Amino acid sequence: MKNLIITLSLCFFTICTISAQQIGYASQMNETMSFWNPAATAPTTLVNTDFFFRQQWAGFSGAPRTAYAAIQYPFVDYNMSAGAFLFNDKTGPVGRTGIKLNYAYKLREFLTNEGLLSFGLSATLQQFAYNGSGQVFNENDDPLILNGSNSTFFPSFGAGLYFNTHPIDYDRGQNSFYFGLAYNHAYTTNVLLNDANFARERHMYLLIGGKFMSYESFIEPSFTANYVNPEIIDYMMSLKYEKEDAFWAGVGYSSVSDASLQGGVILDRFLDNRYAKLRAGALANYGNSDLGPGFELFIRYEVDID
Repeated sequence: MKNLIITLSLCFFTICTISAQQIGYASQMNETMSFWNPAATAPTTLVNTDFFFRQQWAGFSGAPRTAYAAIQYPFVDYNMSAGAFLFNDKTGPVGRTGIKLNYAYKLREFLTNEGLLSFGLSATLQQFAYNGSGQVFNENDDPLILNGSNSTFFPSFGAGLYFNTHPIDYDRGQNSFYFGLAYNHAYTTNVLLNDANFARERHMYLLIGGKFMSYESFIEPSFTANYVNPEIIDYMMSLKYEKEDAFWAGVGYSSVSDASLQGGVILDRFLDNRYAKLRAGALANYGNSDLGPGFELFIRYEVDID
């Protein structure tokens, strides 16, 4: 009975993912926000090279898994930034693999002397794949699964905005407030596999937070929500502490994964480059279900070009 409940729970989650949540859940590591909001691409003078991996319900076959590798570059003299992401997102028999391109235009000194208002656009080309092999169905003659596996390519476009009162950390001990809002799948084509049409749903992504600075550290509370018509499907709250050029640690709560802990190290002057840093961290979460814990890994190599 316990295994049956777990199996039914996973099937229900997969169905909800297909019909509602069609973009990987956001992370409580706010360094990843540009994947969900193009306006947050390289907001300062740092060139970022990122790697992110998440496994939900570790040890359970077919559990959701998301990964991406990215580079983000600020064109400082032109008040613009660009980013490119290679990603893979998979839940059970459904998988998406593709490339996402971000563009952001920035308005400096907005509302405050250091304020930043950024507008972003994203374009994504991805392969949507469905592999019914090894799955159990009530109707085995369903045209979607007759051939075992199917895939198709489709484009999608999104937009976002991002505001930060002081985006540069540890600059004269200034506190900051930030706000981000993105509209993903604002336009997309249908996804047709045989006679089945996987309609694409529009996603809203909201992030609100701030950094309360001291001389060599800050505390950062934040709130994130994902909305897919007609309801909010998940929200997250987190609290993070960071020590300059040393480490960070944080706690969080998610309506999807419940409690989480995160932490990481910051290596200054990485590879003897006075302008480079390496950030490497992990997040672990555990909920109230029998599906098991999850974890995330994040690595960033950043270089200041100013």
